[in-house]
Parts: sequence; structure tokens; C-alpha cells
Amino acid sequence: ASFAAAVLEPPLAIALAIAQAHAGMWIRNGRSMYRVVDLYTYWSEHTGLEVDLFLMQCCAVLLPPEALVTRAEQVFGLQDHFKLSDSPPASEHD
Repeated sequence: ASFAAAVLEPPLAIALAIAQAHAGMWIRNGRSMYRVVDLYTYWSEHTGLEVDLFLMQCCAVLLPPEALVTRAEQVFGLQDHFKLSDSPPASEHD
């Protein structure tokens, strides 16, 4: 893996945790995860989130587009949603 791919991993993992918190997937932990996300996002003028977004933008410039999109799909678990196939996805009732 390239340097840019390695640099991309931590910001993607943090983006996933923030998305999961906003989606209510951390409810069992009480409000503590929301406090962590707020602290990470709003604690100062130059937040960790801004730095992570900048790192992801730099990696987007350095990596081939398909590598970046494929890794983001994997991290967020979206591979099945973006597949091109002739048959519709199997439903839970089949």
C-alpha cells in the first residue's frame, strides 16, 4: 500500500465513527459518544475534523480515484449498494 493509502485510514475510521454516532448506532453508550463527536468537531477554530478532511482531500489527489472510492465503500460497508448487476438484490424474505 502507498503512503497516501496509509494516511487515509485514520481519517476514514474517524469519519465512520462520526457517521455512526449521528445515525444513533452508539446509543447503548449513552450520550458519551455524542460528547466525543462534539469535542472532536467543535472544540477549537482548527478542529480535528478539519485536519482530517484536509488529509482526505490530499489523499484524494494522490490516490487513483478507484482506490479511494473502493476503500471508502469498504470502510462504510457500502460495497453491495454500488454494485452493478443484472439481477436485483435478494430480499430478506427470499
